[in-house]
Amino acid sequence: MAELTYRHAVKDDCDEILRLVKELAEFENLLDQVNITSETLKKDGFGEEKLFHCIVAEEKPSPGGGDTSKLIGYLLYFWSYGTFTGRVLYVEDLYVSQNHRRRGVASALWDFAMKHHDHVKKSEQVEN
Repeated sequence: MAELTYRHAVKDDCDEILRLVKELAEFENLLDQVNITSETLKKDGFGEEKLFHCIVAEEKPSPGGGDTSKLIGYLLYFWSYGTFTGRVLYVEDLYVSQNHRRRGVASALWDFAMKHHDHVKKSEQVEN
């Protein structure tokens, strides 16, 4: 079984993040609404003014299974501000590729984010 690691995204991950965004959009039947590019992700997430942050789940190949790692999930978030609550971490997307679900990847991405931002009050919003 391949090894999974969780980490903050880097600029070089943007092509893979965009691939995952498109997977999510396809799953939601919204692929025609994806207008973002890898270059936009690079500018907005890793430029002078960071508009979002991203945590990724990376699958490292098994010994003898090739030498290419790939991203299998991401959690994209940004900071917002509530007049009643103050600073709030807002999760825009939490996505795991379909063939990697039910392995605890989404929970691990969430735990990684919360571990690195445990000083912030979190609010939970569920959309149906």
